[in-house]
Amino acid sequence: MTWTKKLTPALLLALAAPGCAHSVPRELADARAAYQRVSGGTPAQMAPGDVQEARIALDQAEHAYAKNGDARDSRDLAYIALRRAQIAEVHARGTAVAREVGNADVYREDGKYGVTNTPATSANKPMMGAAQQRAEDNQAALDEARAQRQEQETHHANVTSGVEE
Repeated sequence: MTWTKKLTPALLLALAAPGCAHSVPRELADARAAYQRVSGGTPAQMAPGDVQEARIALDQAEHAYAKNGDARDSRDLAYIALRRAQIAEVHARGTAVAREVGNADVYREDGKYGVTNTPATSANKPMMGAAQQRAEDNQAALDEARAQRQEQETHHANVTSGVEE
């Protein structure tokens, strides 16, 4: 394997365009920062699949930026990468909240995070109420992020289909 195959796309981009660092679109800079946040923290442990999806999306955005510069397509892919990193954060928070109340199986069959119907003692009811509220807040944030991601992916599909024609 050659040494260039070992380098990540982001590092190749940095080596290929050292004078262009100031012109990185805000969306790409935000996606990079969000990925850095989730890749080294709790989300990497509690939601590794989501973090991997965020990495793949960021790689696609980096590749598009290296190929097309600050084009609409590059910014769209960076926005999607940002949202995937945020989804990883939300999933990790949901898992942490569920563990807080002693629920190991946090992702219910209906596709939502939350606690299952487990008996509660009077000592832990206040904690469960707060944890349940955080789980509901996290679920609302996740639903909103999913809707925004779907909207962006639809937009991206429309943009790329128009480019390919």
